[in-house]
Amino acid sequence: MLKQSGDCCLAAAAMTASYLPATQDSIALASKAEDPFEAISILHKIPETPSSSPDALRVLRDYKDQLEKDPTVCNHLSSRYEALVELNLCGYVEPFSRVEISHIARLINLPVHLVEKRLTLLSIKILMLEILESLNGPTGYLFVHIFETPP
Repeated sequence: MLKQSGDCCLAAAAMTASYLPATQDSIALASKAEDPFEAISILHKIPETPSSSPDALRVLRDYKDQLEKDPTVCNHLSSRYEALVELNLCGYVEPFSRVEISHIARLINLPVHLVEKRLTLLSIKILMLEILESLNGPTGYLFVHIFETPP
């Protein structure tokens, strides 16, 4: 567990760090950070460019053991990791009209099965947004009825 008040405050500060764009220098700084919380605070400033996201994902993997000790930090980082993977995939897929999934996986240094899973979830998310817009306009709601299967 994290040391009492000091590390908890540091963890909270890292989780609420600014989301302002950063430079490639700050990505390099995060990869060389001695303290995992310093790396987290730098990673929260990742720019919306695909070239920096693989380094950010690598930093999150490097500090995985230290960061999983606190459930709050772990939960926050897992959602941040998901956002970085999605951002990275969108950035690399966008310029192509047709591309192999294995090529995208090589570009961002992730396993093919993980890229397939993320692309599937991303396409479902986009499809749901398109359905919502077509049914009720950009601010509409979609109601889904879930029925229990008979025993």
